[in-house]
Amino acid sequence: MSSSRRILGGYHCKSYTKCILTYVGIFVVSLVMAEICSLNTTIIVVISITTLLITLTLCPIQNVNKLISPKKKRIFRIYSLIYIWVYLFIIVYLYSIGSSFLGMMVSMLVMINILTIGGKIDYEKNKE
Repeated sequence: MSSSRRILGGYHCKSYTKCILTYVGIFVVSLVMAEICSLNTTIIVVISITTLLITLTLCPIQNVNKLISPKKKRIFRIYSLIYIWVYLFIIVYLYSIGSSFLGMMVSMLVMINILTIGGKIDYEKNKE
């Protein structure tokens, strides 16, 4: 997850404790949801398209404490898209071979989406 946060940006907590609790909480909730909702093609496609749309429209997410220049923002936008496409190809591959890691990878996509949206909301709220 650290590589995705570095490239995509996202929510930044005000303390390490809150950060760890947020990550663990979101990850556990997304894993439980993956177990409750059996992963089928439709769910995976919806999550994948949602991730792509969020990445296209929001990434990279800035932080008020660490703003990035327009030039670096364009570069990180390209990196964000490459990162997500690689991630989606891995998910397609895991799905095609019936891997047990598929649920974890889809859960991580859900987690990335939540943190990206949270980061955007936090940035908009605190940029003033």
